[in-house]
Amino acid sequence: MTSQSPDDPPLRQLVLKIHSRCDLLCDHCYVYQHADQSWRSRPTFIRPETVRAVAARLAEYAAARALESVSVILHGGEPLLVGPARLRDICAELTRALSPLTALDLRMHTNAVTLNRRHLDVCREFGVRVSVSLDGDRAANDRHRLDRRGRSSYDRVVRGIRLLQEPEYRHLFSGVLCTVDVANDPVAVHDALAELAPPRIDYLLPHSTWDSPPPNPARATTPYADWLLAVFDRWERQGRPMPVRTFDSVLSTLRGGPPLTEALGLAPSELAVIETDGTFEQADWLKTAYAGAPETGYDVFRHGFAEFATHPGVQARQTGVEGLSDTCRSCEVVRSCGGGLYGHRYSSENGFGNPSVFCDDLRSLVEGITDRVTDRSFSPAVLGMPQLTWAQLELDRVLVRRAQEHLASAPDWADAWRLLLALDADPGTAPQLDAVLAHPYVRTGLQRSLRGPADTGRFMALAAAAALRAGVSATLSWDQPGTRLHLPTWGTYRLDAPGRIEVTVAPNAFRVREVTMAPNASPAREGEAARDASPVREGQAAPNASPGREGQAAPDASPGREGQAAPDASPGREGQAAPGASPAGEGRGVGPGWVRLDEVPVSARWRPVDRLPVQDGPLVDDADPYRDCYPFPVAPPLECGEFAERMARAHELLAKDAPARHSDPDAFHPTVLTPLAAGSGLALGAHGFGALGVAVDVSPEEFARELPRIGRRARLTALRETADLHRPGSPAGALLDRADEALGRRSHEEAAPALAALTLLPESELTSTGAVLVARMWSQWSSACEGS
Repeated sequence: MTSQSPDDPPLRQLVLKIHSRCDLLCDHCYVYQHADQSWRSRPTFIRPETVRAVAARLAEYAAARALESVSVILHGGEPLLVGPARLRDICAELTRALSPLTALDLRMHTNAVTLNRRHLDVCREFGVRVSVSLDGDRAANDRHRLDRRGRSSYDRVVRGIRLLQEPEYRHLFSGVLCTVDVANDPVAVHDALAELAPPRIDYLLPHSTWDSPPPNPARATTPYADWLLAVFDRWERQGRPMPVRTFDSVLSTLRGGPPLTEALGLAPSELAVIETDGTFEQADWLKTAYAGAPETGYDVFRHGFAEFATHPGVQARQTGVEGLSDTCRSCEVVRSCGGGLYGHRYSSENGFGNPSVFCDDLRSLVEGITDRVTDRSFSPAVLGMPQLTWAQLELDRVLVRRAQEHLASAPDWADAWRLLLALDADPGTAPQLDAVLAHPYVRTGLQRSLRGPADTGRFMALAAAAALRAGVSATLSWDQPGTRLHLPTWGTYRLDAPGRIEVTVAPNAFRVREVTMAPNASPAREGEAARDASPVREGQAAPNASPGREGQAAPDASPGREGQAAPDASPGREGQAAPGASPAGEGRGVGPGWVRLDEVPVSARWRPVDRLPVQDGPLVDDADPYRDCYPFPVAPPLECGEFAERMARAHELLAKDAPARHSDPDAFHPTVLTPLAAGSGLALGAHGFGALGVAVDVSPEEFARELPRIGRRARLTALRETADLHRPGSPAGALLDRADEALGRRSHEEAAPALAALTLLPESELTSTGAVLVARMWSQWSSACEGS
């Protein structure tokens, strides 16, 4: 018996057919209206012994492949027709078998016509997320989605969606699936769906092949691209109020990310389908190709998932670009398009060895989105490190505003936000706020909070750190989840236990009062780590301190710099209470319990961040809970003696080898060094300009040798974060990487061909910023050649 190789991509998603019939008669349905009619011979609903066999086989596979999660999509036909009792039995059996081994993600695709509270109570019990098929407004939906008596399904579907949006079920609503019909008005369709406020919309191309092409009533060249781009434009004007999976997938792949749908991109297929009789099938939409197209000859009673995964049809969808036609492999948009859905490539003449029947549309869609999202305006960030640092700070401010929207309802956050606004409004304190925002791991915390649960404690600590650096007095209180309170750019304070704390800040000092201990909390142990807030520092300026904005507005109406007042006035100075916070009590930070920063105290409770003892030396941050953003493990907190000595020696070598480097506006000067595990070398983090990971065993010579190269990469990465250099997906991206890497290694012979290729690209490939960057690279290449 053949089994899947451990090196083969694992299957992670199962479409489980639990009912083979439907209460609608949609005329575009791939199950009932296309070449394969095998549904007629299937059992009406899946039987308990089949469910048990499916659950056992999937559990066996998940354990063998050590899968962290598996997704099971309950499908049909119409899955609701099994009724609430059978639905519960199916969910219970899957949960019983799989939950001890892996995270089970249960989902259901339904027309929602008969959706009721009994169904949703089952879904709530087992965490089943529900996607609903709806083709737009009433006219668009009823063009195809009528019931078996020819009646409209629209009102019943909308009623089901409204039920899903009730508070007790809202978390179960996954989104809406809409099949595109170019005869419908794209804006009307999208507006009707957007009005329902689904958490996501997925626009699906109608299932078609070269033998059975898609409808094209107007005989347009690219009707489906034109339709989808009209929706894209509307979505953009609306401010992208919800994700649209087709558009998000294209945007992701254009920026080098993964595809987000099986219909686009080159990711290997992770999908299996099991019918109501327990037979394994390939992707369900292959039913549109020819009778028997999805069949494998396998079933769960005699075969496992590992054997199913060796089927040639499954493996054909796991070969990436190599499995595509010659036309696709030579196409510039193949990374985003991926040849389209596998079933859409079929012809009776060539099988699946064709481009998609939607080839022209897919190319036009990708190119249309590319043109729309490329910012061709000039960015001064390309002109030098000061301008790039400023642009990076503006990006941090945008992220802070987005975090504020995320945190707006969090307890205690309003006080911190008022404090930040006040610091931002005062020209005397704004640079100190900028200094904290520019700390690289503040960016990491912002990014992670925007993608997941907001770390309120982290941002409360950020506000406290900014007030501390600005020398104002303020008091903030919040619930701290761990025993490490980290104040960015300053250091780490150890608490006795998680719980409610009150942090009082005065000039050059702060005090932490533990108000209550969290339930079931035990006192902190020495050396215990927790993911909390950010670090503090002696009374020196923090990294990348930037001047005030001179009147430019900060995010969320953060006031201008020129003395313009923020809401609730400006922060207190020298013991005065800042707005949005309580008075500072003692005010000047003297007395028991205060940590005095001008005395550089180190104690069992307080550990400040060190600074490298060289001119404009970077912080050595080995404690920030968000420093783990490198491709290598971070080192635990260490005594900086030996590490600092080697880094100081490395800076001496740099000053000797390149004496003009310190005043070079293009040179990369790290603002934060973070020790990494031995053997890691030098590395850049995922977020945060200015941070550099350095292995604890890096020699001064290696540091001095590698810094110019990795510094160039850091600058190019940061520039890409703040400006478009080329059309997304353009070959210019790889050429810029190659040229920059070669210049960083002082390999002029390797840099020249890449720069020449960039120069020969069509003018439209590079933005104005990208063109300036290439010109500057040529200038650097010429100077280096003259000096060699």
